[in-house]
Amino acid sequence: MILDAASALRDGIEDRVFDVCVCGTGPAGMALALRLASKGRSVALMEGGGIEPSAQSQAIYEGENVGLPYFPLASSRIRAFGGTSRVWAGQCPPMDAADFRAKPHNPLAAWPIARADLDPYAAEATAFLACRAYGTLTDPLGFDGEEGLRRVQVPLSLPPINVGVQYRAAVERDPNLYLCYHASLVDLALDAGGSQVDRAQFATLDGQRRFAIRARHYALCLGGIENARFLLNCNRQIGPGIGNERDQVGRYFCEHPQFAAGLLLANRARLPYYGGVPCYVASERLTLEAGTTAFAIYLPPNDEPDETFPEWAVREVACSTNFTRQLAAAVLGHAPDCLDAAPPKLQPLFVVAEQALNPESRVTLGEARDQFGQRQARLDWRLTELDWHTQRVAATRIGKCYAAADYGRVRIAPWLLEKPVAMPGPDRDSVGGRHHMCTTRMSDNPATGVVDRSCRVFGVANLFIGGSSVFGSPGWANPTFTIVQLALRLADHLAGLGRA
Repeated sequence: MILDAASALRDGIEDRVFDVCVCGTGPAGMALALRLASKGRSVALMEGGGIEPSAQSQAIYEGENVGLPYFPLASSRIRAFGGTSRVWAGQCPPMDAADFRAKPHNPLAAWPIARADLDPYAAEATAFLACRAYGTLTDPLGFDGEEGLRRVQVPLSLPPINVGVQYRAAVERDPNLYLCYHASLVDLALDAGGSQVDRAQFATLDGQRRFAIRARHYALCLGGIENARFLLNCNRQIGPGIGNERDQVGRYFCEHPQFAAGLLLANRARLPYYGGVPCYVASERLTLEAGTTAFAIYLPPNDEPDETFPEWAVREVACSTNFTRQLAAAVLGHAPDCLDAAPPKLQPLFVVAEQALNPESRVTLGEARDQFGQRQARLDWRLTELDWHTQRVAATRIGKCYAAADYGRVRIAPWLLEKPVAMPGPDRDSVGGRHHMCTTRMSDNPATGVVDRSCRVFGVANLFIGGSSVFGSPGWANPTFTIVQLALRLADHLAGLGRA
């Protein structure tokens, strides 16, 4: 059943107690709600935006950037049915097993679970997102495995699935599932002891109506920034905000730093795509030996080079002085083309990396308020020397491999070699994948996280969080596939807790 919040009272959703109230309809919320409903659990699926995006709804995602140059916050997320799956690129690689383990130079990166805990949900996540298979490829250049790099084909959802469009019919026909849109979550009311959510408070988009939904369990699937912002704004009963007694909500904000760390002058055509996105991924051995975080290097577009490296090098030498021009003419039998020859085409090599965990990279609250009176997000994104070291190592390693295979030459981006690094802004480079992670991270210790290994908020018995904000560390892979795996796992956990 699909309802507009303006008619919610007439349909009686305030008069019942649901098994689970799921807030957010992106990949996490949709996968969680559908799986719970398929297990016979009653679900209130709440969406703050409309079925389609609107400027009024999108404005609620506005906020301020006070750290490194970053995208405007409202441009990085979509507040409507289907969430940010409406604009994602469709890349859905799983995280590597090594991504769940700590490293000596990044000790907080360990998750309290292993990839083996998510593997049982890989096939269902693949089907949910309509992803192609993932695997390691034999490298035609012949250096596969050298320098600790392996060539993989990143799977794609083609075209990228909008989960709102893809699963709307399933939501409509499922008798256990009630979707209510234009219902903005504005507060959680806790019981007298503050240890359990009694009801969730919602407001219509126009702010004219407020109403409550009661459920046995509640799951926040609002996104990597909004999950933290909402908990921090829930300070009516708990001063620091729900789940924030140890000042952990919003900390460890991670992106996937994504830069053109090198420029390639190729000798020959790039490698074929084989229907996916080709890249080289660092092995765990390399990250340990070189002291880096995990990373992947994406190849440039598949086209013919304008000029090979040997041709360019010969021309540059021949045209450097009058003497060399005369010498080249005598040897070649004709004058070298020094006036009209175009400069060589340099193709960017993009390095996408795991961000090192940093508690000072965080989401807090600004002074400006949205239309519901909640304080807007204030993002202080910070990278460390480990992040820049990773970018430099990645560009150097792939450069050595390309040179050894006579595939081309790589020049490290000059800004990356400056001290301090002169990071380009988002108007000059991609800087990140618009992936917001780790702000309510999973941990076995409430001193370093917000949720436990079951995604339950520490200290609140029936409040859970879904989405990339619970990542213990970000790895290098796009987060959507892991988001869905975690949501399916959470659904099984909640289904096992009983019914209302």
